Amino acid sequence: MKAETSRLRNHFARLQTHLMKVISKGTRLTSMPSYVVLLLCLLLTGIATHRAMSAAERESRIRFEAVTNRLVRAVNSRMETYVNGMKHTRSVFAIWPNLSRHDYHEYLKETDLHSLYPGVSSFGFVKRLSSANLVFHEAAVRAEGFPDYKVWPRGPRKEYFALVYLEPFNEKTAKAFGFDPATDPARRVAMERARDTGLASTSAMTVLRQDTDPRPQPAFTIYIPIYRDGLPLATVKQRRAALIGFVAAGFRTHHLFSAIARDFSHEQGFDFAVHEGEAAPGAEARSFYDLAAAERVQTRAIYRESIPIEVHGARWVIETRARPEFFSHSSMRFPWSVLGGGLLASLLFFLLVFGSQRYSARLLHEANSANRAKDEFLATLSHELRTPLSVILGHSELLKAGCDDPLDTAESIDAIHRNARVQSQIVNDLLDVSSIIMGKINMDRSAISVRQPVMAALETVRFGAMVKAVSLGLSLGDEDFFVYADPVRLQQVFWNLLSNSLKFTPRGGHVSIDVRRAGDACEVTITDTGLGIEPDFLPFVFDSFRQEDSGSTRRYGGLGLGLSIVAKLVRLHGGRVKAESDGRDRGARFTVSLPLVASSLVSRSRLAGVSDESRPSDMSAPAY
Repeated sequence: MKAETSRLRNHFARLQTHLMKVISKGTRLTSMPSYVVLLLCLLLTGIATHRAMSAAERESRIRFEAVTNRLVRAVNSRMETYVNGMKHTRSVFAIWPNLSRHDYHEYLKETDLHSLYPGVSSFGFVKRLSSANLVFHEAAVRAEGFPDYKVWPRGPRKEYFALVYLEPFNEKTAKAFGFDPATDPARRVAMERARDTGLASTSAMTVLRQDTDPRPQPAFTIYIPIYRDGLPLATVKQRRAALIGFVAAGFRTHHLFSAIARDFSHEQGFDFAVHEGEAAPGAEARSFYDLAAAERVQTRAIYRESIPIEVHGARWVIETRARPEFFSHSSMRFPWSVLGGGLLASLLFFLLVFGSQRYSARLLHEANSANRAKDEFLATLSHELRTPLSVILGHSELLKAGCDDPLDTAESIDAIHRNARVQSQIVNDLLDVSSIIMGKINMDRSAISVRQPVMAALETVRFGAMVKAVSLGLSLGDEDFFVYADPVRLQQVFWNLLSNSLKFTPRGGHVSIDVRRAGDACEVTITDTGLGIEPDFLPFVFDSFRQEDSGSTRRYGGLGLGLSIVAKLVRLHGGRVKAESDGRDRGARFTVSLPLVASSLVSRSRLAGVSDESRPSDMSAPAY
């Protein structure tokens, strides 16, 4: 836990240091508030994460202590259950002092020894014998069918204790048959304590006599005294005199504590060990059981606690440990969630403030650009209106003063008419753009042949092309293409494109129109050999009031609205328009793509005409 806290603090400190370096390297003043917000958010995230980590550490500690206490209760409860079972066996011997070997076997068989008492290796009866009765006892047991029976180890003693009944009785446990447990110092201490107190008594760590493995498991034995019925048991002396023997239960510690450990298998990263003594294992203390060693896992404990307990006279120490994975499914996730959420929120706030600053700066830049564009537009508009107006005023003054030469009069009238048309076109362009933007442009669409507006636009510019000595080419093909369009507006589209090509095509140049099918659409391509378009300007060629070069603007005139009107009208017809050029002085190509109409609609249009109100629902123009 402390390592996790240290990692979080180091990570946050590195993040703050890096942020200060970024700011100190010269962040622009306009971006400083966003970095201040980021720094404050990170500071709050660090405080919240630290508090969450502290709370999680307290909660984890409480959880670890709760699991430890539950383990201690489980050990005590399990041992008390075993002792209660042994007391029942003692009651049987008290009722039937001469209980036979067969009856003892049947009784323990009915108790289902291994199911009720997991971890118990064997239940037995240890009989007390005087030195005078030893020979008669051995003879009686041999008469039961055990010719090799003897009390061992041999040697003269005041009294003997023989393990005469043993369940389960098999080839392995028979090796302890007749063993005198009082000859083992560890067992003798427990037996004497049980005899004198009348209570259950647990021996120190030992090895079961029937365990002949090269590496025998640690074991212990619990003894409960059996007294002769009817004799007084008030004093130690009386209890010693009334002693018949002991009920004995042998335990292999690995089996016993493995059964207990299974109840804690869901606590990932939690393990425990059981030792003798009142302290942690040392030079003199011996270990009963170690779950980490049994499962062969590395024990890098974050928490460790040692709980001394007393098990019927024997002192054990239960050592519990919590490895890092103990916290992976607990509240340790919460601090990381706080850190991750805080960092994410800090980043979002930073981006929000930084983005708003950038957006404000962009709006300011766009406002300045709009002001400049407005000034440029007004300057261009005033120039475009003043030039023809000056001509009109000049020739009007001549006519007003009187002109005797008919040729001069005709020339003045022609100049006035020509420049009035220029002014009219400028005004019409402005009105068209305004109508399109406001959505008030009138569209009277029907299924028409593309040839109609193409030929009409071509005838309109033919005289201007002839005057400028620019040749015109037309390729209509054999197929007649029908589109759903307003013929007047579509003619305006092609006239604007042809006029634009003628304007920027020098004398002797060429402008061509090519009409062809492209899938479900009709494509009209206008190609010229004029000035061309720079690649950098191509994306802006259809923007309103945009001219590629101011010098060209003054030379060729215009407000920069023609191509913008083309793009908007084509979109209103559900089509697309694109401009292509290989560069300066290499000409330009403008392609208008319009969806073809169904043949049924064409037939109806030829018979009766198709009004805008009768337009099929699937012919609706897409919104732009």
